[in-house]
Amino acid sequence: RVSTVMSGGANCAATCTSATLGSVLLTSMMMESISFDASNGSLWLVNDTPIPCVKDEDILIKVVAAGVNRLDLLQSAGKYPPPPGESDILGVEVAGEVVQMGATAGKATDIKEGDRVFALVGGGGYAGYCSAPYQSVIKLPQGMDYNEGASIAEAFFTAYSALFWSGRLKDGDSLLVHAGASSVGLAAIQLAKTLVSDVKVFVTSSEWCCVWL
Repeated sequence: RVSTVMSGGANCAATCTSATLGSVLLTSMMMESISFDASNGSLWLVNDTPIPCVKDEDILIKVVAAGVNRLDLLQSAGKYPPPPGESDILGVEVAGEVVQMGATAGKATDIKEGDRVFALVGGGGYAGYCSAPYQSVIKLPQGMDYNEGASIAEAFFTAYSALFWSGRLKDGDSLLVHAGASSVGLAAIQLAKTLVSDVKVFVTSSEWCCVWL
């Protein structure tokens, strides 16, 4: 897993009615984004992409770093279409600074403009600005940089969902993690160890290996 640093740019834009980006009026300015050609997987920088509109439950983030995931590689090759209604810009993990809050988002969370955050989105991360549902935006812990933040959401959200929502892991349980060296596997190990002491891990190399943690 790697992250790519993005320039938020000095300009901003909106494709809907005028709104404010902090103290800046959003009307006709643009942002940078990365586009792709699915026929050959090539990428290039686009300078005139409109900044996304912020819906009531959304938070607009000025992107500093974006994660690179397997699904981004598949999408750039034309093998993974974005979910309906999501941006066709690549990138589902971002970290950056909050620059605008939707009306509902501003009341439902303690996140505010200027906060350092990371988020999981349906698309649009490889751009100067990205809009994310407030439910998937988390404050970046003190001492963690943007590159680290951009590599957390996909792996840790997936692992958390599998362990605690689907698996209902609880104190006293034992856990066996397959593919323990994968990003989701590493996240699962760390999350599980906060609750249970009996965690076993399978990893594959030239020889089979089972590790007790």
